[in-house]
Amino acid sequence: MTEMEQYQLLQGKLAILAKIAANTAIQLKFVRRQEIRGLQRLLRERTKLLHSLGMFDERLKGSQALSPRCLALKAQIDGRRQQIIGLNKQTIAAAVEERDKLAAALRGSKKHRTVIANYQYVSLPASGRRFNSKG
Repeated sequence: MTEMEQYQLLQGKLAILAKIAANTAIQLKFVRRQEIRGLQRLLRERTKLLHSLGMFDERLKGSQALSPRCLALKAQIDGRRQQIIGLNKQTIAAAVEERDKLAAALRGSKKHRTVIANYQYVSLPASGRRFNSKG
């Protein structure tokens, strides 16, 4: 594999990583807004991007030593990967936070329904006939 082919593969890999980073940032927005349908679409797109990233890695696996120009591009790729990892951690933390909020709201709702369902109003007749008429 020539240096030019390696460089083009690394550029393609960097472009895919940029798409994954954008996808992850949008996932964070969807998690906070609790939009499940959009989140599922983004996860399907992310799966496709990760598959194509794996294909780039397979093609680069058998390559020889990288040139200085390719090493600089590889450093950018590593930086982008770290950025994606940070975004993933933020997204997971936001998802856990939203899950806890929903669980607390559900627990509160269940408690309220239990109180209403178990409350029985019993009407007691007043004792005595002329309770307020005589002093």
